[in-house]
Amino acid sequence: METQQLLIRTGISVACIVVFTWVWKLFNLVWITPKSLEKKLREQGLSGTPYRLLHGDIEESAMMSHEALSKPMVLFSNDHISRIMPYEKHIIKKHGNCSFMWQGPVATVFICEPELMREVLNKIDAFHKPKANPLSGFLTPGFIQYEGEKWSKHRKLVTPALYSEKLKVTLVL
Repeated sequence: METQQLLIRTGISVACIVVFTWVWKLFNLVWITPKSLEKKLREQGLSGTPYRLLHGDIEESAMMSHEALSKPMVLFSNDHISRIMPYEKHIIKKHGNCSFMWQGPVATVFICEPELMREVLNKIDAFHKPKANPLSGFLTPGFIQYEGEKWSKHRKLVTPALYSEKLKVTLVL
């Protein structure tokens, strides 16, 4: 009888520890990690929207996209960004070229300065592409999906073909 009670208490203790650990990891994922990332981004001089629990800026982004798509396009307009990515354009206009927004608990950082873009593109091990849908590997294989050394190698192969002088020759009618 006493051994059975000891087993029950041990089982309950283990279950409580497992539940507490799971709740702590969830809290860390949806609150502590995003808030500490937001603090670090602001310390580095970036500005953006404050993190909101779970959804981030997804609701506002969806609302602005729906609003933009409900309006007809102006003929002969080259302003495609305000129709395709209206919330992102709004964030960059409001917070500047180097800013961030939240897609759930994940921060999206916008970098619009050429020097910083060059630095990001050259540090292949420090900056990774966001993980895409697993099916996209079957639908769009190639240069877009490459990471690390493979991407660096293919970029070096493709870059000479994209020099402006070579493009002018191929595009002249």
